[in-house]
Amino acid sequence: MDGEWPAKHFEAHRALLRAVAYRMLGSLSDADDAVQFTRAEVVRPVVLDFLGRHPGPAAAALIGHRYSPLSRMR
Repeated sequence: MDGEWPAKHFEAHRALLRAVAYRMLGSLSDADDAVQFTRAEVVRPVVLDFLGRHPGPAAAALIGHRYSPLSRMR
């Protein structure tokens, strides 16, 4: 799967998702928050997959593991 596909697909439907969230929550601010949170959850697996294939201190911090250069030698 193309790494940018989830984000592009999500953005194509953002207005509809915002409208549905607004009808459910009754507040534009809450709807925007819900849509942004959902976007983060949609894109997160792609980012974590990329970082998992490119280990390093920044990737480890984002994934939540302690990075050690020695751990790659085992």
